[in-house]
Order: sequence, then C-alpha cells, then structure tokens
Amino acid sequence: MEYSCQCPPPCTYEIKVEANNDDEAVEKIMQAGATHIKEAHSDMKISEEQMRSMVRSNMKKGGCACMAKKNP
Repeated sequence: MEYSCQCPPPCTYEIKVEANNDDEAVEKIMQAGATHIKEAHSDMKISEEQMRSMVRSNMKKGGCACMAKKNP
C-alpha cells in the first residue's frame, strides 16, 4: 500500500513509500526524509521519538486523497 507524508507548512516536501503496514511506513518515511530534515530543517531539534510521532500523525494511507473512493 502507498503511504505519504508531507512536512508541516510552510514546507511542501512530500515523501511517498510503499509499505505493508503503518509501522513499516513510519520507518520508511523517516529513512527517506532523513536527508531532507538535515538539509532543510537543520534548526529543528526534536527527538527521534517526537519525529516518529509527528510522521505517524501526519501520514496518509492509500496515496492521494483525491483518488479515494467516495461512498455514494
């Protein structure tokens, strides 16, 4: 399944990963975003656990919301 996570505003950086479950997605997003965090947000001083929590609360499952099937 596809998961995505976007940095909080005003940053527009988005990471998309394929994962089998939420835990795997969080780990993959954190790995994929590590370079971006160091380069674009070097002044952000939060713990790995805080970052993990932020990723988990901001990530979306199933790709773009515009592709989500609407209930009739």
